[in-house]
Amino acid sequence: MIKAVIFDVDGTLVDTVPNLTGILNALRAEYGFPPIGKTEVLGSVNLPTSDFVAGCLPEITDEAEKPHMLERYYALYNDHVTDNTYPYEGIPELLTRLKEEGLKIATLSNKDDFNVQKICCKIFPGLVDEPWGKNPAYPGKPDPTSAWALAEKLGCNPEEIAYIGDSDVDMKTGRNAGFITIAAAWGYRELPVLLEAGAQYVTKNAAELSELLENLQKA
Repeated sequence: MIKAVIFDVDGTLVDTVPNLTGILNALRAEYGFPPIGKTEVLGSVNLPTSDFVAGCLPEITDEAEKPHMLERYYALYNDHVTDNTYPYEGIPELLTRLKEEGLKIATLSNKDDFNVQKICCKIFPGLVDEPWGKNPAYPGKPDPTSAWALAEKLGCNPEEIAYIGDSDVDMKTGRNAGFITIAAAWGYRELPVLLEAGAQYVTKNAAELSELLENLQKA
């Protein structure tokens, strides 16, 4: 029986690619680089922010310039975290049901912690008990250290937690932590990638995920 559900954020709860693409292209324009598209953004989106930004500006090879590049990204992004960022169909209703049924709800993302909190507060007000992003106290996913800390905060054993994500990083994180791993096949990665990374279950939309979680609550 599961007692808690942990979600990844980008590509699982919300579609952030339109926003991220716009911000990154504004940053690229500052450096005189041409715009990139969805494919390039998706190539790095599951990584910690410093690696994500570096992956989307590969032209910047000078290590001394990268801190300034990251600083400019934050300056452009932090005030527009929820712009052009939308929940996937059925997700708000799913979170509401889980909350009403007494399950604990959390997030675990490689997006910076303060921006995850902004998204949850604005888009899912009152629905996420523990909105966790990348905390500098812990290594990024797929290292399970932050996942174990979150499980302890939720008061649950790993086997009592379902972890839902759309990437190989998420599936590896869940498996490394001993969680039940559920692939969100509506997100940013192809299904074979999720299965190879250790997805135990696959759901194609929020309705399928809702049914699966209901069954896991009874198991």
